[in-house]
Amino acid sequence: MPSWDPIWEHVFRTRTWGRYPPEELVRFVAGRFGKAADRSAVRLLEVGCGTGACCWYMAREGFRVTGLDGSSTALGLARQRLDAEGLAATFARGDLCDLPFTDGSFDGVVDICAIQQNRREAIARILRECRRVLKPGGGFFSLLLQEGSWGDGTGTPLEPGTWTDIPEGPYTGEGVTHFAREAELPDWLGVISRWDVEVSTRTYRNRRSEVAHWIVTANA
Repeated sequence: MPSWDPIWEHVFRTRTWGRYPPEELVRFVAGRFGKAADRSAVRLLEVGCGTGACCWYMAREGFRVTGLDGSSTALGLARQRLDAEGLAATFARGDLCDLPFTDGSFDGVVDICAIQQNRREAIARILRECRRVLKPGGGFFSLLLQEGSWGDGTGTPLEPGTWTDIPEGPYTGEGVTHFAREAELPDWLGVISRWDVEVSTRTYRNRRSEVAHWIVTANA
C-alpha cells in the first residue's frame, strides 16, 4: 500500500510552506542529539520532509541529514534552500511505506505531520519502516494529529478517524488525513520498545477552534 498522494505535488506547487521547524522538534533534536561529540557522525532522517524546514535546521546544527519525500517539487525547493546557505543534506524521492534505506541506517528518524496523512494500515506500515531503519537505541520523533481537532468529522469518511476532502481547518486541501485516537497509539508504537506521548495544542479563530497533536518520542 503506497502512502504517496499526488495531491501533495499540487500543494507544494501552489502554497508557500513554513520555513522553520516546530519548537517540539527543536527540543527533541537538541535534547536527544545535541551533546554528541561529533554531530557530523549522527545520521538523522526526516520522513515526509516537504520543502526542508526541519532538514535545514538539523543541517545547520551540524548533523548528517537525509530528507525523504514523494514530491519532486518539494525536494527541489528543499535543495535550493540548503544550497543557498551552503548547507549539506541528502534528499531522496520515495514512499514512506517502503523506505529506500538499509536496516539500522539512522541514529534518529523524525516526522512532522507527514505520517498522519495516510490511512491507518499505511500508518502502521510506515512506523514499522521507521523502526527498521533506526539503529539500536536510536531516537524517534513524530507529531500526529489528535482526534477531535478542527476538521475531524468533516469531508468524506474513509475509515474510522480518516477523512479526505476536509472543507475547514488547517488540513483543508491536503487529501487523506487521520485524526488519531489515544487508544490507537500502543498498537502502532509497539514496534518501538520505549515511547512517551505528550500533547501540543493550538487554538484558531480567537479560540473558537483547536488543533492538537500527539508528541511521540521513542527509543528503538
